[in-house]
Amino acid sequence: MTKEDLIEAVYAAMPQLSKRQAEEAVNALFGLMRQALDEEGEVKIPRFGTFSCKIQKQKTWLNRLTGSISIAPPRRRVRFEASEVLIQRLNAALRKGQCALK
Repeated sequence: MTKEDLIEAVYAAMPQLSKRQAEEAVNALFGLMRQALDEEGEVKIPRFGTFSCKIQKQKTWLNRLTGSISIAPPRRRVRFEASEVLIQRLNAALRKGQCALK
């Protein structure tokens, strides 16, 4: 599902909203999630999962061809951990043959 698909789904589920309002709602949700990850480092959505920020350490390695040392600066990574409820639902759908995963 893409962001555009998500906007379409919100628009279809809430007929009182215009398509532009549905897009603004989705953008607002993503904006709030970004802000929470920046400020608090974590976004918990019950029965779905948790998005968390992790700082990846600086990495240093030797380039064997040139003999030079390369450095990758520290950076932030976003991690998602699915809730047990979501995992159970996905596994149940897989067992029933209803899951689109291949």
